[in-house]
Amino acid sequence: MSADAAINNNDVGTRMIHEDELTRVWEMRLKPGESAPPHTHRLSYTFYIMEGSTIAVTDPNTEAIIFDFKANAGDVMSFKVEGDKLIPLSANMAPIPATHGAKNIGTTDFVEILVERK
Repeated sequence: MSADAAINNNDVGTRMIHEDELTRVWEMRLKPGESAPPHTHRLSYTFYIMEGSTIAVTDPNTEAIIFDFKANAGDVMSFKVEGDKLIPLSANMAPIPATHGAKNIGTTDFVEILVERK
């Protein structure tokens, strides 16, 4: 997927499991080696990791790894959208591009529940 297509991709998870006037709730599942297509976060969000692995956040143009992190079951992370960046609210990390991809570079399945705030 091109960066232009990623900017128009609002699917921030594998499947949407709920939507109402306040929130959208997504499930993201990635098997080892599997990637999520590039997408753009337009809403601030929190996610809860149900099954952990090592996740790489990737550049939408080149698929190069921007950074990777160990996602442990039970971890919770929140991000605030500011322009074209995501500002981490609950993790000690630098801002990341709002448009990015993700890849499971670990050896176990990864499952998260992501809640976007409208």
